[in-house]
Amino acid sequence: FSVVWNRDRGTCQLCGKHLFKGTPFPDWGAPTIDHIVPITKGGLHIYGNVQLTCWHCNHSKHNRFE
Repeated sequence: FSVVWNRDRGTCQLCGKHLFKGTPFPDWGAPTIDHIVPITKGGLHIYGNVQLTCWHCNHSKHNRFE
């Protein structure tokens, strides 16, 4: 998580909101790891296919490409 957090500078890669590590789930601003190409669509769980997103954006995206 920390490697992706640092790469993405603590910012949601979908909405641009600055995130805080201590924000608890299920708060909409909680930081989450999102698969850019969803696992259900053939994506892999690898560094190049994940991004930092807030829970709201990750939940809204579901398993679509964005």
